[in-house]
Amino acid sequence: MIKYLCIAILFFVCAFGGIRFSKSRLVILEKTESLIYDIKLMRDRLAYSAAPVRTLLCGNGYKNSDIWGLAAHGVSGNVSAAWKQMRSEMCFDASVLLILDDFFETLGASGMENQLKNMDMTLKRLEEALKLLEPAMKQKAKLYRSLGVLLGFAVSILML
Repeated sequence: MIKYLCIAILFFVCAFGGIRFSKSRLVILEKTESLIYDIKLMRDRLAYSAAPVRTLLCGNGYKNSDIWGLAAHGVSGNVSAAWKQMRSEMCFDASVLLILDDFFETLGASGMENQLKNMDMTLKRLEEALKLLEPAMKQKAKLYRSLGVLLGFAVSILML
């Protein structure tokens, strides 16, 4: 009886591990989508306000307020240096991180017109990256979910 209980537990651990890992792939997509939303909001605020970038980063309504708050209160006011410090903690795809590196490198370093152009270019690049990432991430999520269940079955059969 205990043997069958152990088999069932191992099956569920493998299956739920696969499901959990598959959801982590989808979180990357959600974070990228929310980042696009935030940059659009920041661009709109910058277009209608003469506020400094640091003030815009601290504004309300951002979905990723943790990222923007850390960037605004970064190392001696340098947004780029703050991004470099927190970059390793971000759960984005490598292609998105490269786009964000370019974005934060110039954020707050030029006039309003150049900032708006930078934001528009970043938004375009992020949307293109999201179009490429979405099918791949969804496919990987489905794969990990299936692998978790199959691994659970395999472990269960081996235990019998």
